[in-house]
Amino acid sequence: MESTLLNLGRLTTTASSTAAASLARNATTAAAASSSVLAQVHSQSQPALLQSQPASPSDSLPSGQHRHLHVHHKHATSSSHHHHAARHMNHSHPDLQSHAATASVSAATNDAKRPLRWSRSMHLTVPLYRHALGQCRNSVRSARAVVAFIKPATPKNVSIEHTLIPRRADVLKLLPGGHSAAAVDGPCASDSDGHVKAEWLTWTEPEAADHQTDATAPPTPLSDKIVLYIHGGAFVMSSAEGHRPITWRVAQQCNARVLSVDYRLAPEHPFPYPLQDVISAYLHLIDPPAASDGTPATPVRPDQIVVMGDSAGGGLAISLALWLRDNGFPLPAALVGLSPWLDLTHSQPSFRLNTNDYLPLHSADPAWIVPNKRSHYYTTHDSLNTHPLVSPLFARDLAARPLPPMLLHIGEQERLRDETLLFATKTVRHSPVRVEVFDDQVHVFQAFAGLGEEAANHSLARIGDFVKSLASPMPPSTDTTPHASSDGHSRTPAAAVPLESMAEIVRITADKEVVDIGIQGARDMVDNGRRQLEDTARLMASTAQSSSNGHRTSDPTVGHGRTPPKRMSFASLFPFMQTVGKPISSAAAMSVATLPFHRLV
Repeated sequence: MESTLLNLGRLTTTASSTAAASLARNATTAAAASSSVLAQVHSQSQPALLQSQPASPSDSLPSGQHRHLHVHHKHATSSSHHHHAARHMNHSHPDLQSHAATASVSAATNDAKRPLRWSRSMHLTVPLYRHALGQCRNSVRSARAVVAFIKPATPKNVSIEHTLIPRRADVLKLLPGGHSAAAVDGPCASDSDGHVKAEWLTWTEPEAADHQTDATAPPTPLSDKIVLYIHGGAFVMSSAEGHRPITWRVAQQCNARVLSVDYRLAPEHPFPYPLQDVISAYLHLIDPPAASDGTPATPVRPDQIVVMGDSAGGGLAISLALWLRDNGFPLPAALVGLSPWLDLTHSQPSFRLNTNDYLPLHSADPAWIVPNKRSHYYTTHDSLNTHPLVSPLFARDLAARPLPPMLLHIGEQERLRDETLLFATKTVRHSPVRVEVFDDQVHVFQAFAGLGEEAANHSLARIGDFVKSLASPMPPSTDTTPHASSDGHSRTPAAAVPLESMAEIVRITADKEVVDIGIQGARDMVDNGRRQLEDTARLMASTAQSSSNGHRTSDPTVGHGRTPPKRMSFASLFPFMQTVGKPISSAAAMSVATLPFHRLV
């Protein structure tokens, strides 16, 4: 869903309502209308918006914060090394120590009275994208057409090399439903071989690129790290090419080569086929096949690989790690998620409360969606939505084999916020994970880096610091780390206090301050949202009862300090954008009678 945002780098802030209305009158379908607006806005671009370059890591972090993301992880298969990394994550943060008091939960949750601190371009783009996705939610074909409408531009000092990765047919046998063609609906049930398309991206500093004597020689990577990037798009749209505005910036900030994977898309290729392609790409790196002439290929060490993804790709990245863990394969050095999609049941309150986000509530293409049976394109039946490899929020925690260090960036205003908080604080208690919640931001806000959104560039710089810190030496061991027993399993010393969670949850304010939320603060944030939904449900029930008795009552959203929703025509889109930043009613977007309140324990 994010790649249209990625392609709006030249979005103007002066588009007129007259132009929008004209475009709307000429549109005949939802996809055509959305594409027309995107084309009109793009054609009125102002190059000045592109002058804001991503900040360097040294410029993006306040003094004293340059080392607070360091996580040391030398051997991904060693659980004790993971615990070393966890302690280093939790105790090397001078910026957090300067904030002794834990931030109040109310400051980290939706505050209806606080205006959103967005750039002017973002104020224009978010409603535009929200409307485009809403108009196309009934058609996969239309949504894909909108996403692919504008081709992304890539700087000349980014080299791109296309490649084909052999698909591992043996992997499919180890995935749910993969052993039987009858277990998976769709035309690809027997399509377990072939190749996965991918592309290598390498960033070269402009000075180095200008002095290359051989124009055909690929730039030399600046580190031995490899970023395996998995793009988002709700499992149904976008591509490695569409996500280049993110992947080339990742290559720049991480000083690493990026392998961006074009996995097969749902609904034509539902679970587990996209995951099979991602697993094939990872195994190809650590165990590549020999060349056609028999020359052995050079494998990449697992501790050189950082698996990264956004949205659906972020969920696939964590699903990959869970599969590797459960099947005895070596784990990567680290995982990075940009607004990862971890819960296909949409069971957490932020999914309904955070209406400033651009994500639509439901998918509704009648060619694929079947009420009360199939609500997602990625899964062929809703019974699969709680499978850990589909929704990692429901994964089991293994103290003896934790996941590698994780850095998860989410937006305070995004619908998927709460599932990430619960995943970090309850699902993977024995794995080192750090969640950074960016004030006022929406889903995959890093896509706005090309628009000059400061938080987007700041997030990418912090991710770069995290990846580069993985090359640091391991800290000395202490008695509180798990020890390996004679049977090869990790053991916690008898005197150790039972572990509640290794998670570290912080806020990143609009002023780039880092404020500790804490584990309990994150859980309280989710619980407060749940109580708000329950209160709203009771108020709506009371309103319905009063209406049935012939009494007129005020809109239930008034009790939450919000204005009643207004139906917005396509022609009125641009005037509406001038008021963006004022919260939209959540009552209009909720179906309170079907709220699945999952309380994880």
